[in-house]
Amino acid sequence: MVDPTNLIEAVVGGFVERIQDNINAIDDFTVTGKIADIEIRTVDNEVQVTAPDYFIYQSRGVNGSVEQRYNTPHKYTNKLPPVQVFKDWIKNKSIRLERNEPYAQHTNPSYERPFKELTEEEQINKAAWGMATNVFKYGIKSKDLYESLKLLLKKLHQKHQLKMLLKQMIK
Repeated sequence: MVDPTNLIEAVVGGFVERIQDNINAIDDFTVTGKIADIEIRTVDNEVQVTAPDYFIYQSRGVNGSVEQRYNTPHKYTNKLPPVQVFKDWIKNKSIRLERNEPYAQHTNPSYERPFKELTEEEQINKAAWGMATNVFKYGIKSKDLYESLKLLLKKLHQKHQLKMLLKQMIK
């Protein structure tokens, strides 16, 4: 007989690996590797999933200070998210802060991009502050990371119970 905890660990571990593989397969996509920080353990026939603290906010979402769009207990009130996180994200993802022709709103070739007199670091700083302010005002949409995992575990448990019941009926 297969140990159910090992089966669950294998399936959930496979789930995390598939997420990692799917992220790594995206062309021109810089990966931070933070998804690898998720740990899965079984203790006393119970599966425990641990992740960095910020995963809970990504999973549940956070309401903004101006608009409450999401059904979540978390809300920005008087403190912006850390700007450095957005600076690092812009650099890690190699985001272009200059006029990108396919997405430009102005097709006039004489149109000059805003903030052209700024250095690259100053552009990154302004963009990061803008992103942090936007998240502060309007929040972060829920990603349902933990909820999806709970649903997967519930389905696995139900399938395992059904298999055990069928085995008992066959005997």
